[in-house]
Amino acid sequence: MELKSLIEISDRDELAQCIRLLAMYIAIFKKYFGELPVVSYEKILTSQVVDKDTARVFENGMREAITILDMVMRSRAQSEDFQIAGITIN
Repeated sequence: MELKSLIEISDRDELAQCIRLLAMYIAIFKKYFGELPVVSYEKILTSQVVDKDTARVFENGMREAITILDMVMRSRAQSEDFQIAGITIN
């Protein structure tokens, strides 16, 4: 499922949780590999033509966003299933 479709069916809490997890993921990356230069972001956001390496980075980032949002939504659905069954896990 693509990111736009997931965003359309997710609620505000799911999007917030996804953003928190992505932010944590970025913080861990920065801790071990350092800061990405601002030029990298500008290149992706403003360029009309993107080289293969930049396209791969963008594609991988989108894939991570999709995976994390899907995981958050599945986690919430499972949690709701447990609540419907009368089971609470603390």
